Amino acid sequence: MGRQNLHKLIYSLAEWEAVRRHAEYTESILGRFKGFAELARISAAHHERLDGAGYPRGLKANAIVQETRIITTADIFDAITAERPYRNAIPLDQALDIMRKTVGTALDPDCFDALCSCVGAGGSISTDTRGRT
Repeated sequence: MGRQNLHKLIYSLAEWEAVRRHAEYTESILGRFKGFAELARISAAHHERLDGAGYPRGLKANAIVQETRIITTADIFDAITAERPYRNAIPLDQALDIMRKTVGTALDPDCFDALCSCVGAGGSISTDTRGRT
């Protein structure tokens, strides 16, 4: 079973839909505060994907701002490497291998390269992947 179907092992369909609404709640809550409108939009889009298969709006690459791309990369890294009630934390090298497979479809290539630099993993992605964003 692929990662995309992991939620089926943990949540019912109704529960999964409720979990997915957290992005909308983020925008609603942050948007109530003066000066937070832009941050609300940036934060709410952290589950969008470059290929348009994300949520809550199904935005594609050209509609996803750089700040959101950075947050998305950090969020996915944290989700993979953190201890979860249903699994152990995934080691750094394995986590980066998992993420590397989504560069250009879900993750921004430059953001992934920056993450690799920050965690000391080096190794840029291949140039053929860069052309997909």
